[in-house]
Amino acid sequence: MAAIVDSSDDAIVSKGLDGVIMTWNAAAERMFGFTASEAIGRHITLIIPPERRSEENDVLARIGRGEIVDHFETVRQTKDGRRLNISLTVSPIRDSTGTIVGASKIARDVTDRKRAEVERALLLEEAQAANRAKDDFLAMFGHELRTPLAAIAGAASVLELARTLDDIRHARDVVKRQVLHLKRLVDDLLDAARVRAGKIVLNRHPLKLSNVVEHALAVLSAAPSAGRH
Repeated sequence: MAAIVDSSDDAIVSKGLDGVIMTWNAAAERMFGFTASEAIGRHITLIIPPERRSEENDVLARIGRGEIVDHFETVRQTKDGRRLNISLTVSPIRDSTGTIVGASKIARDVTDRKRAEVERALLLEEAQAANRAKDDFLAMFGHELRTPLAAIAGAASVLELARTLDDIRHARDVVKRQVLHLKRLVDDLLDAARVRAGKIVLNRHPLKLSNVVEHALAVLSAAPSAGRH
């Protein structure tokens, strides 16, 4: 039995009901950094972070009732202060009369698994954020398309009802202007796709806000002006 305990990859520790460590296998030495001679005879809080020590009272209470604590995930600390994510299984130790005299702990380091879970959660969150951004962009893009399309539709109506050369010229100008606007929107869409693919590097430079406002006003005024003719 001792050979099995010593060859285990999991830390196996036994303690009395007072929390004093009685045995400490080789895997516990590797996991926590304390040798058996350093750990045996000391309290189990040797490897329990201060904020987790209330857990020990709860575990001992359950052991005292004869319960087995199975796959209890918590945090323990090493000799050099590192924190490890641990999965614990704790069982009562009984003497020859059946009286519970201590507890046997099997500790498995699940730090890598926990780290992988966190990374997966972050990747999922990033993917969901990207999907939300894509949906927002498509909604905005669809709204942006409506304005020039409405202006072109208005210009088409003007052409159908045109009675003067000025009406035809005005409708033609509206169509040309809005076709250019649509081309810019499509170019922006393609640029956004290339940015996401890493094919475009954004260069930041100052922008004259008045020019942006003037362009926006020109686009917004095109649809109603076409419809009035």
